[in-house]
Amino acid sequence: MQKSEGTPCFVASPLQNPSFIPAVQLKAKSQLDSFCKATLRGQILPPVSIELEWTQTGKLQDMAVRFNEASDTTSGSQTSQGGSRLAANPSDQNAVLIQVSGVRPYNVSSDPYSIYAFRVPGSVDIVSNDLMNLKQWEQVEVFAHVAEMDKFARDLDVPRSEVYFVDIGANLGTFTLGVAAAGFNVIAIEAMSVNQFALSMSLCANKGMSKAVTLLSVALGKEDARCTVFSARTNVLDGTMRCDEAGEKQLLQQGMVKRQVVDVARLDDLLEEWLPALKNRVGALKMDTEGFEPWVIQGGKKFFSTVRPRFMQLEVSQMSDAATGVSSVQMLDALAGLGYEISLQPNGAPITPQLTIRPASTPGNVYLYRQSYGVPVSNEAIDRLEFDKYAEEYTQ
Repeated sequence: MQKSEGTPCFVASPLQNPSFIPAVQLKAKSQLDSFCKATLRGQILPPVSIELEWTQTGKLQDMAVRFNEASDTTSGSQTSQGGSRLAANPSDQNAVLIQVSGVRPYNVSSDPYSIYAFRVPGSVDIVSNDLMNLKQWEQVEVFAHVAEMDKFARDLDVPRSEVYFVDIGANLGTFTLGVAAAGFNVIAIEAMSVNQFALSMSLCANKGMSKAVTLLSVALGKEDARCTVFSARTNVLDGTMRCDEAGEKQLLQQGMVKRQVVDVARLDDLLEEWLPALKNRVGALKMDTEGFEPWVIQGGKKFFSTVRPRFMQLEVSQMSDAATGVSSVQMLDALAGLGYEISLQPNGAPITPQLTIRPASTPGNVYLYRQSYGVPVSNEAIDRLEFDKYAEEYTQ
């Protein structure tokens, strides 16, 4: 793939296998260590005033970053590159460090952790709002992943540090940080530079967590490309991509804002060197790419057929038709052909792909279990009514 000069690939740690440490990981680990020392001085920071600027380059280091400095920019102002800013004055602290309690599913515990969220002047970010108001985002789903990862490690009779969670579309990092806090390794993949920056800050703020998380700053698709990320003013940090002029025009007509241009890679190419080490070591995978899920899977055929994560959560809706021309049903049919059963709940009964159809306005998650994996841990430990009651009590 023809990468733009200086495109970041922040990798927080090598895979925990002393015989397999790619040089690119060691280099990127050094980059993240330098980032933590220079920007956060290795400490957990209180809420800060910060200005973040999307740029067309997609380079994390090119973003305008100012801590506790006055800014003469205006909310939502357009940049010279056509991007958009998150701007704040010192009195308007918009980078907020949230404390999230550890997950406790089925007697499986994890440590609490800190995560940065953003107040966005003149706009809204849904994940940040929930983190600030509820101190969680999809926490039920997070502890379902932790439970499945724990069972996976116990089935293999290996420590948690030897199994991996793959987070495709990591956003601010609620799944990445929640699973890492339970002692598992995480490979997090995120396209938007603002989210990369926020997740990097969170990794710096949580002592020792950077040793468990590998953060790859790239978008995924069916082929190498340069594509444009858009997001709505009502959900600014949740980006969707278009790789053609007609698709870009359609999103602009819908009121979406152009944020940045990003490199797109195939999952098989991105993790090519790692596939042998990851085989039968990926306990769970989460994918939320706002309609690009079918193309991610097309670009990861070798990964999904050889690594074969035991448990997966995917967001599905008719958005994938508009983004890729491939329906969610076609995507799930392909995964079913690899031996996965599909459910609408983390521990629900299997259904057919056709029953997962959702209108474009109401995307939702589906859950896939590798058939050779056996009964989901939640069915072994707790029945459906008890699960719902437990989840409701936990998230109040």
